[in-house]
Amino acid sequence: MNTQAGIPKRKSILVKLTIALLAPAIFLAVVEAALAIAGVRVPRYVGLQGVDDYWIPYNEPGKPAGFDRAFPRNNKIVPEKPPLFLKDKPANGYRIFCLGESTVAGLPFEIGCFSDWLRLRVGAMMPDRVVEVVNAGNAGWYAKEIRELLRESLQYKPDLFIWMVGHNESVPENVLKLRAELNSPFVYKVKSFVQNLRTTQLMSRWIPTIMSHQRVTLFDREASEERPCYSPAELELIQKRYREAYEGAIADARAAGVPIMIATMPKNWRECPPSLSYYADSMYHDENKREQWNTTFKLGNALIERKNWSAALKYYQSVAEIDATPAKLQFAMARACEELHDLDNAKEHYRLALETDGCPMRALSWVETFIREFAARERVPMADFEDIFNKNSKFGIAGYELIADNVHPNLKGHEIMATEFINLMISNLGLPLDKSKDVPVEIGRRRLGIDKYDDKFVKKSECSANLALVLQAGRVDDLWKRTYALAREVLATNDKDWEITAALGVLETMNGNAEIGGALIEKAMTNDGYIRLSYVYYYNYEAPYTRVLKKTKVDFDAFEKNFTTGEKMQYKNRVSRIRPR
Repeated sequence: MNTQAGIPKRKSILVKLTIALLAPAIFLAVVEAALAIAGVRVPRYVGLQGVDDYWIPYNEPGKPAGFDRAFPRNNKIVPEKPPLFLKDKPANGYRIFCLGESTVAGLPFEIGCFSDWLRLRVGAMMPDRVVEVVNAGNAGWYAKEIRELLRESLQYKPDLFIWMVGHNESVPENVLKLRAELNSPFVYKVKSFVQNLRTTQLMSRWIPTIMSHQRVTLFDREASEERPCYSPAELELIQKRYREAYEGAIADARAAGVPIMIATMPKNWRECPPSLSYYADSMYHDENKREQWNTTFKLGNALIERKNWSAALKYYQSVAEIDATPAKLQFAMARACEELHDLDNAKEHYRLALETDGCPMRALSWVETFIREFAARERVPMADFEDIFNKNSKFGIAGYELIADNVHPNLKGHEIMATEFINLMISNLGLPLDKSKDVPVEIGRRRLGIDKYDDKFVKKSECSANLALVLQAGRVDDLWKRTYALAREVLATNDKDWEITAALGVLETMNGNAEIGGALIEKAMTNDGYIRLSYVYYYNYEAPYTRVLKKTKVDFDAFEKNFTTGEKMQYKNRVSRIRPR
């Protein structure tokens, strides 16, 4: 009798437990449905500060309706002129979206990107069509994010996608997410689920700490630790996610009936050193061997300074017998071999320097191999820019001839890229381009305004872009020397360019001249409100700058206290962008 009485009791408990578990889930589902009806959305991209879409409506009296970016580009010399493309695509329109990273964006230049040349030249060769070429490149974005932008762009009736992706797979934003996924898969899935709820997005408007839309820009390890920024397991996951995003993007385009062209990633092998070097694990835990390695390596460097390449190479080879892992050793050996005209070995060591980079900000060989194999397997039109840039550079190894820094093509490089894409449009897509109506280079430069965007501005752009890379590396090396030379050249023509004056101050400080550097930075801040605001911000919030600026005697707190009312508002707005909403 007691047993029978216990059965209904247990059933009652189970019913109550089921209700207790289902009730919150049902309530959440109802709330999510209501928020969906109300128009609350989960932002597609990290870093858009609460904006749901990348392309936003643009309406200004006297201009056609169209679309602009959710966050405009801060061009100082040649501002973008919205709309970037029309709201209503003309019946005779031909619309190209160029998708990718900072290479596609055209950094460090404001005009002269391959997309500018495509707009001009394809428009001239199809005079009966309204040609729109939309630059959708974004610095620091990686494949998964760019695929999402392709998906969004599909709704705007593209006729062609250009997809050029592969340099940014090891950016912190991507690596740290994948690290969390590997280390705590259950927690990662729960967190991702919660963050992708409309309820969470709504609550974050009143409780900012729930969500943050700030992009991660620094790793949790300093370069001085000489450890790679990702583990073998993390690299494997990076490669997997890259392949998934790449293949998915092409599948998305094909499913919508939109042709797509892809490209390998040009990069500077020869003149930009690796970002980070690290020892083999056995060396990392052996202080005596590390000391021996460093002493011998420095002896080789000293001989390089005296241009005794053969003797230096012998020291480097003896160092390699201890540990050949550090990328800086491979790069040094490559330079020595190049000077000795042993080009086969130079190319191999440059390749190894890239492959062993502990924090690569350039596409590695696995990226380029995947792109080539994918293009051949899936019959996707491909521009092999890595190969083209190598063939058009000194010794057949890409350097500053066509690339402004570590990865970004210079203006001549972009002209070459535009020509190759046009050739693909004709040969692979059968686009009826009348080459007799093509625009000659010199005329094109005038029409685009590149002739006015003269050498001074080009050097300034390169100097500013390189400074960020130099700060990231945190050392005085060949890139530092090039950036220093560019700063000097700019200031020789305009000694009141306060942005470059401050940059020179940073470079001097890095070189051990903190007093000179501080005086230059203080002079620039005193004379230019934008520099004043920016460097106070850098001092407080940008770790690579902070490490350098703290070595100076500049009183950044005093500058901040003396901000004008307008500067205080600008500073507050800038700080708010990096804090949770």
